[in-house]
Amino acid sequence: MGVAVGLVGILLIMTGHEADVALAIGGSAAANIVLNVVLIPKWGLKGAALANSSTTILWKVLMAVAVYRKLGIQITVLGKLVPGARKLPG
Repeated sequence: MGVAVGLVGILLIMTGHEADVALAIGGSAAANIVLNVVLIPKWGLKGAALANSSTTILWKVLMAVAVYRKLGIQITVLGKLVPGARKLPG
């Protein structure tokens, strides 16, 4: 997932939006705990892997949304499909 959205956390921190990063990490950690409690008894290690991968995706998506809302930058690989969004140079 990191390849699809890039270093969104670093971009948010460098632009003074540390609170958004903290909220995304905290929310994803809480979701990870809940999913682990639900999925591990049923599916064991596969449940743990599913919980971890799902919350990692949630974490990156939350930060990508924050970058778009706070900075107006479409940072995902799908950035060319969103009309009017500023793109990073390069």
